[in-house]
Amino acid sequence: MAVDYGPALLVRLLGPVRAWRGGRELELGGPQRQAVLGLLALRANQAVSRSELIDGIWGEDPPPSAVNALHVHVAGLRRALEPNRASRAPGQFLLADGPGYSLRLEPGQLDAQVFTRHLDAARASRAAGDLSAAARSFDAALRLWQAAPLSGVPGPWAEIERVRLSEMRLTAIEERAEVMLVLGRAAATATELTGLVREYPLREALRGRLMLALYQCGRQADALAAFADGRRILAEELGLEPGPGLRRVHEQILAADPALGPPAAAAPRASPEHIWAAPAQLPGDVDAFTGRVGELAALDKLAAVTGPPGGTGQAGAGPAPTVICVSGTADVGKTALAVHWARRVRATFPDGQLYVNLRGYDPGQPVPAGDALAGFLRALGVPGQDIPRDVDERAAAYRTLLDDRRILVMLDNASAVEQVRPLLPGSPSSLVLVTSRDSLAGLVARHGARRLDLDRLPPQDAGAAGSRRARRHEPGRPRR
Repeated sequence: MAVDYGPALLVRLLGPVRAWRGGRELELGGPQRQAVLGLLALRANQAVSRSELIDGIWGEDPPPSAVNALHVHVAGLRRALEPNRASRAPGQFLLADGPGYSLRLEPGQLDAQVFTRHLDAARASRAAGDLSAAARSFDAALRLWQAAPLSGVPGPWAEIERVRLSEMRLTAIEERAEVMLVLGRAAATATELTGLVREYPLREALRGRLMLALYQCGRQADALAAFADGRRILAEELGLEPGPGLRRVHEQILAADPALGPPAAAAPRASPEHIWAAPAQLPGDVDAFTGRVGELAALDKLAAVTGPPGGTGQAGAGPAPTVICVSGTADVGKTALAVHWARRVRATFPDGQLYVNLRGYDPGQPVPAGDALAGFLRALGVPGQDIPRDVDERAAAYRTLLDDRRILVMLDNASAVEQVRPLLPGSPSSLVLVTSRDSLAGLVARHGARRLDLDRLPPQDAGAAGSRRARRHEPGRPRR
């Protein structure tokens, strides 16, 4: 919907009601006026009578002023859509049509209609056996959604359309999940469906596909737990047992039915001896590191890592991974400190340490999150041909691989929150150490990141470091 159609009108209903002309967003007015536009848009190029509009907005008990209010809303929409239209000149978009009005839209100018078009294409590709094309069309359809459809719009018509459009979206998600499982993308599917099942706990078809994804990831116990959880919720909320479809999936998982596909056939985590050779990507420690005693102690405290180097402190004990941002000006020693501390505590992370230099301040382009994710997935044992092309799918696979693993992830030289956010694990067992010249306030606000602001070394520590480097390189002195 961000395409510039020149003077054409673009309308978005899959979220808050919004409209654009020539790339410029229009001021539509209040919720009732948005309801008028939404109703006319979904009936584009058809006459909608005044009585239908009034019933749709106010229901069975409209106020005495409803007819006048409707005229005011239509006039306001005309001003918004065509601000330069001469008084009494015929409209280009919102037209008087018999006893009502119609909104003129061309194909591709309404997001709900584009969604349906992509959905039809996905189903046609699936029926033809082209599952990759089907997945792309499903993705294109679902990317159009911004929030609940017609968000904030009042009236019985809007409520009916919210239910209808939301049902179409959930059905598309379920169909896409089936395609993804056949394509061998169980890990990404399991990650995506977990949150949706929490949001829609009574939707059995969604839960069934989550169970299949978990089973194919080699997580049979989690799949059975998802069934038990659904059974409990159905009993508590509705007094019902799971339906035959969900029971059949449960029975197949219990029997390890070959028709479900081999457990972990699609999940990189299936081969622990191959993947979990514990990646050790941290750079070497800084030569003649000295000082920073207070900062090292502060990092220990921020990470809740206690005891001597190589001890058994616990990091990431909360509901999300611990994120620490070491920030400071250029050449203040952020990377040196972070690497030195990370190597001191690396034994606390027996499942490995990942490192990437995001080059956020290099003269060239920073490293995109998608490239960093590809490198991490390779380090975790995912063959190159199995790395998803989509950045969100790479992030989902990465989070699945790191789930419940004790991993230290160092993201060096990050310049923006957008570089970092896709690289955050989903499990509280991991710790993320970020260095940046920026404060990365968005990480603090949204992800609870803990900050350490770094100043330059005191003169005595800087002098000591220089002396140690000089002594190490004296002629005839053995190097260590």
